[in-house]
Amino acid sequence: VSAEPLHFLQCHSKGNSREDFKTQLWSCVFEPLLDCGARKDPIVSSSRTVATCGGESVCLIDCETGVVLKKYKVATE
Repeated sequence: VSAEPLHFLQCHSKGNSREDFKTQLWSCVFEPLLDCGARKDPIVSSSRTVATCGGESVCLIDCETGVVLKKYKVATE
C-alpha cells in the first residue's frame, strides 16, 4: 500500500498565520464506519470526515476535498 498526500492544511496555526510552524497537532481521528446494513464494503460504508485537535482549535475536515467543514476555537484551551 502506498499513499501520497492530497492536501496540506495549516488550520491550527495561531491567528491563522501562514508563518506559524510551531503549533502542534495533538490528535487526529477518522469518523467511524457508517451503518450500511448488509453492505460491509469499507469504501461504501466509510466517511470522508476527520477530526483534528491542535493549538486552540478542533477542526472537522473533508479528506477528499481538503475543505475545513467546521472549526471550533476556544482561546487558552
